Amino acid sequence: MSKKQILLLTLIFGITSNIAIAADNQPKMKFFNKNSQSYEPNKEKFKKTLETKVSNAQNYPKIIQYFLTKYQADVEEVALWMHECDNSKEMCEYRDENEALNELVTDINRISKENELSSFTKTAQICARESYNERQTSACKDLARAYDAFRFHSQGIPEIRNIKSLDHQINTHYDDKYTVALLEKQKKHLQDNLKKTNGLLFNSLQNSSAQSVLDNNSSFFESLSEEYKQSFINIIEHAVCDKTKDFDNLAQEFQAILYVFHEKAARKHLNDTKALKELREDAARIRSHYFFPVDGYAQVPHLCELEWSNNKTSECKQLAQAYKNLRSYSSMHEIKEIHSLQDQINANSGILSFLGINSNNKPAITFLEEEKEKLEQMVKKDNNGHIPTNIPSYYASLAEKDQEELITIIKNVVRKKETQTDALSEEFQKIFNVFDEKL
Repeated sequence: MSKKQILLLTLIFGITSNIAIAADNQPKMKFFNKNSQSYEPNKEKFKKTLETKVSNAQNYPKIIQYFLTKYQADVEEVALWMHECDNSKEMCEYRDENEALNELVTDINRISKENELSSFTKTAQICARESYNERQTSACKDLARAYDAFRFHSQGIPEIRNIKSLDHQINTHYDDKYTVALLEKQKKHLQDNLKKTNGLLFNSLQNSSAQSVLDNNSSFFESLSEEYKQSFINIIEHAVCDKTKDFDNLAQEFQAILYVFHEKAARKHLNDTKALKELREDAARIRSHYFFPVDGYAQVPHLCELEWSNNKTSECKQLAQAYKNLRSYSSMHEIKEIHSLQDQINANSGILSFLGINSNNKPAITFLEEEKEKLEQMVKKDNNGHIPTNIPSYYASLAEKDQEELITIIKNVVRKKETQTDALSEEFQKIFNVFDEKL
């Protein structure tokens, strides 16, 4: 084989492989970088292995010995070139990006399931399935690197979620020693990995429960500056618009990805149905504090609550979101639950005192006190170690423009769901009272 033939073979390989070699202006991946970091070591390792194999030509058939002896430098050059085709720096980065996108898909499915959203989202899945050549489009590369920044910020959080899941399974299958042994083994593996990647978080986990460790982690999106928030929004918009051809699902696709970045590490978003249920319960709970209305049952939130999760009207969705905003404003809801538990403790204690005997109410009181303690710890965490006794009205805390928007949301949903004109004012007042309540 002449040198011309070798060069021709190299040219043919170059044309058919269709390798795109471009300058990489992207920032390096911080979390998903296993393949990129191993690029140089693997390249050097292949060179040494190749040199060893070529130098041991006597171990091969005579025809191969002939070519290895006569064209050693050329064979090594072509072999290195072919190895670079499959293991180039760009290919290693593509594999890292692909790992990030696949994990993003998993996160989207988990959050969607927890929040009763449709888990069938295409954007991230299409990006994860793109081939190396297709990935040259910027939309999916940017999305992968955005998720990488999120994972770098929240190192250890997915592992803690998995540890929590394993703990739950261990408690469920406590009587099956073989299953428990498997779960314990997997849990130790996750703990060892967490210790390597994030020692501080691992130590925090050892000193407290997984739930309390997670509670200390805020939303990644909320931690960003306004400039970087807009950058993330632009990246998600670009990917969604590039990969979603069905305009009816643009909002769903956008939200499914945004929720991953905007999710608080432990506290999942109240899904709309649960938010509406708790709004209805809040309306009933505060009825005794207001002269009007007499009846605390709010029909409008209940009718919204009864709508199918995947087919809620826009008016009900807006009401649910307004209530979620109220819940994130203060710990008032939790404090009211603490007061409710204390009332139950007092009631049960009163029965015991009246009877003057050892009643079966004692275990109930112990249970109520444990639940109260949990809530108190949660409130103290969010309020610098104390339980507030004076929380202003959420409505009063809003700017005038936001107050008007909240009033409009309540008006729209009451008009949508209340068919009896005589009850319009009552329904409006019941809902408004929840947002205007002071502690």
